[in-house]
Amino acid sequence: MKATTTTKLGITLAGVLALISIPGRIHANPPQYTVTDLGTIGGISSVAVSINASGTIAGQSDISGNSKYHAVRWTGTTPTDLGTLGGSNSAGSSINASGQIAGRSYITGDTAYHAVVWNGTTPTDLGTLGGTQSVAWGINAIGQVTGDSFTTGNTGDHAVVWNGTTPTDLGTLGGSYSYGLNINDSGQVAGYSYTGGDTSVHAVRWSATTTNGIAGTPADLGSLGGDSYGYGMNASGHIAGYSYLSGNTGAYHAVLWTGTTPQDLGTLGGT
Repeated sequence: MKATTTTKLGITLAGVLALISIPGRIHANPPQYTVTDLGTIGGISSVAVSINASGTIAGQSDISGNSKYHAVRWTGTTPTDLGTLGGSNSAGSSINASGQIAGRSYITGDTAYHAVVWNGTTPTDLGTLGGTQSVAWGINAIGQVTGDSFTTGNTGDHAVVWNGTTPTDLGTLGGSYSYGLNINDSGQVAGYSYTGGDTSVHAVRWSATTTNGIAGTPADLGSLGGDSYGYGMNASGHIAGYSYLSGNTGAYHAVLWTGTTPQDLGTLGGT
């Protein structure tokens, strides 16, 4: 009996050791990553924000003296200073497949910043909806840009699509403020808007109209009970973002919108 027991135990231990060793062999050669310092244009800090399929990167970097920052394009590890609209600072927010970069720049005198598109190293001022300031956040393959702009009198801040240098006001969900953050190649825009009375914020999808290809009426994407925000969007118009569950003071969860119903993506065990 003892011999039999010992044999069984030996087999069991051998099996366990074999099973333990399998994951070790599987993970003996984990994926390897290389960290590449992209450098700066003379200052101590830089930030990479967006990358296209060719590996060209957009962002910003401190310039010499570190008191100002400029929009930058990195090709490989070579940074190119994209300059400004005459003001002190600028920043790149998004880059498309053609290498066009959307972002923002202070104008001469640093009295305000405007949405910008850089073709090469030449910044084009995209203007505003009549107010003093605007900013560009996203650009698609055909060069349409989305962002937000103060309206006339600076009474509101509305989501915008620029087709060339012509801005189209995308409107709101009844509130004073809305923001376009991402635009796909179909001209759909993802973002968020304040509702009537500016009492809450909901994620929004603006779909392009058939008449001019510019996004039109905002679709309220709802929430998980509190405020919600749309950020990333794919070619199919699916939007990723997040939503507070209730009260806007507690937990918030990642959300996927494929239509106008939010899908709670849950957590990794938190609330």
